Amino acid sequence: MRKQKNKKKHWILVCVVLLLVIIVVCVLFYFQARSAVGENLQKITHITVTANDSYKAGEALKPEYIKVIAQGLDKDGNEIALEFPSDQYMITPAQVPEHGHDFEITVTLISDESVSDSDTALINREETLHYNIGRTDPEQLQAVLYDNGDMEIVGSGEAKKFSSSDIPWRSDNILYLTWIDPDAEVESMDYWFYGSEVFAGMICQVPDTVLSMVQTFYQCKAMNLVPDMTTGVNLEDITGCYSGSAVIDGGVLPGNLRIAEEAYKDCKALVHAANAEACVRLTNMKNCYSGCSALADTSTPDSAINLEGVYQNCLNIKEVSVPSKVENLTFAFSGCTSLTTVNGDIPATCIYLSSAFKDCKFLSGDLKIHCAATLSGTFSGAATNGGGLTILLSWEGQTAAYQTPEDILASLVEAIETQAKTDGSNITIIQA
Repeated sequence: MRKQKNKKKHWILVCVVLLLVIIVVCVLFYFQARSAVGENLQKITHITVTANDSYKAGEALKPEYIKVIAQGLDKDGNEIALEFPSDQYMITPAQVPEHGHDFEITVTLISDESVSDSDTALINREETLHYNIGRTDPEQLQAVLYDNGDMEIVGSGEAKKFSSSDIPWRSDNILYLTWIDPDAEVESMDYWFYGSEVFAGMICQVPDTVLSMVQTFYQCKAMNLVPDMTTGVNLEDITGCYSGSAVIDGGVLPGNLRIAEEAYKDCKALVHAANAEACVRLTNMKNCYSGCSALADTSTPDSAINLEGVYQNCLNIKEVSVPSKVENLTFAFSGCTSLTTVNGDIPATCIYLSSAFKDCKFLSGDLKIHCAATLSGTFSGAATNGGGLTILLSWEGQTAAYQTPEDILASLVEAIETQAKTDGSNITIIQA
């Protein structure tokens, strides 16, 4: 019995010694390898990153999944390339994104962050549903739903157009639109995610084939970011596109846009209006930002003609601009209780001004109106606080045979002054 115990102890001791030897050898090999890299590569000029073709959504990015080759000069000035040890570089991101079509992997040297390289890999997900959406050949173009809630448009040819009631994925939980095949010809994205309670965003860009995005993201209350619309160079109509959604920034509008009626209506979280600097054909912005109570700035292109209700009840805007050829300002700024400054004249082309500045109680400064219509209720409840509003008024419309411009101008002045007296408004009128 004692011999057996001694024998057992002997083997345990042998195993421990062997394990220690293996550890020492590995450590020595590791430091020799690092020393060899340091000795051979005296100066690293650049690195090359090679990633796998795809990675599973959400998995950690381990160094063994990526190959990094460092290139540079040895001590004799010769160019060499060596595989670089993983402890000498950083990998971003740390894990594969949960959603998306592809992603970029970047490797950066720890010792010199100016040395880096990137590679792109696909995000691997499981397909769960297919929807045939080709216009002439339904199976030629498909919408593919993945197990993580991503949807992609795959295939070629023209896409079918849908009404708000026959979107094939309406009852499925689509979280993100992540990719549209470059060979797909999608002209209309009307109603695609209409009323979805879970849809969170369009990660891919708007294709240049798209002409219409009517109510595409209507009432998508989980969506807070707009997609890149600048790539949609042929996009013309975004009627109700983001209305009632949770977007915070309106993004940048493409230059070919013509209609933005109710585009951001009732977006209560919207702080920044869409950048419309490139828009030279946008004429209809009726109710575009109506009810956007958090909106803090505006963007109105000079091409706009119909601004009926455009910023109605936008409680936080302080400054607006009037386009030079606008025709309709009915209720345009009504209820904008923080509005103080109006940039630009109201042109003679503007023949609809009813309640345009209704209840803009802090409206002040000078406002020139080249009047060609009545001003019924235009300034009702306006300029009741603040430094007061001075209206420079001229009549530039047509007159009947029994009227003179002076007579019409006098009646307009009387109407505004009567309203101002009733409301307690601080309005001064100067006839130009």
